[in-house]
Amino acid sequence: MSEWAPEVVVIGAACLDIKGRIPGQVHQGTSNPGNVRITVGGVARNIAENLARLGTRATLLAVVARDPFGHQIVKHTGAAGVDVSQVLFSREQHSSAYLAVVDGEGSLTAAVDDTALISELTARYVYDRRRLFRGARMVVVDANTPVQTTETVIRLARTYNVPLCLDPVSFDLAQRYRDQVTNFQLLTCGGMEAGALFGRPVTCRREAAAVARGLVAAGMSVVLINLGPAGVVYASTENNGYAPAIQCEIVDPTGAADALTATVIYGLVNGISLDEAVWLGVSAATLTLQSEETVRCDLSLDLLYQQLVS
Repeated sequence: MSEWAPEVVVIGAACLDIKGRIPGQVHQGTSNPGNVRITVGGVARNIAENLARLGTRATLLAVVARDPFGHQIVKHTGAAGVDVSQVLFSREQHSSAYLAVVDGEGSLTAAVDDTALISELTARYVYDRRRLFRGARMVVVDANTPVQTTETVIRLARTYNVPLCLDPVSFDLAQRYRDQVTNFQLLTCGGMEAGALFGRPVTCRREAAAVARGLVAAGMSVVLINLGPAGVVYASTENNGYAPAIQCEIVDPTGAADALTATVIYGLVNGISLDEAVWLGVSAATLTLQSEETVRCDLSLDLLYQQLVS
């Protein structure tokens, strides 16, 4: 196997994160004093970077514009250890961006996701890179990916016998994937996304547990539902479980769910039990909540275990 034969292929969005934090009271309809930080983001890109920082060979399939922002996204991601050789540069549109406003307690007040460029992540683009599926231990799709493209991903995964993970990203995007969800073996999502996929509200631990068990009964292998401060509920064909959130001061919530997803994937492809992988994922999410960066540059397996016992 060549040096850069990927262990995990990650497909979806790569963008800039523009994050504004308002430390005091939020006043609607006017400007608020605070600070603005620009980092590299995108759900698929974030998952790939977290995986790379944990020592996993990850290849990113994404589209950026041939503009300064696109070059910045690819340069940063490659420097983190992700294989970006297959990222497509487009001349047609501007690079994708995510704009978030966070209050003084670290809660998301509002966000805008501009990912129109991802329409160029076509089925043909993925099919032309089908060799990456051969030997991969998992393929991850974020729901920004066009559904038609994902249908090709599903067929390729079956051909090469590779397990698939879905990150539904948001309520609206999750609704597009409702008919596709049981084609995936692993699902990691929030309560709102789980509700969109299953067609019923998910507002508490009991409801999350019922939905997770239902999705496993429908054919999925592992389902994780992230309830934020209420912890993570999970179910598999072998067992069900719950991991409480680790209390911490929240600096910025952006990227925390992606850190959870990436770490669970890391655990599963490296033979770590689901229970331990979820606990490590909660640790990664906690560390990310405490950082201004969308992905912590000091992330490591040792740091995750230190967080668990501190």
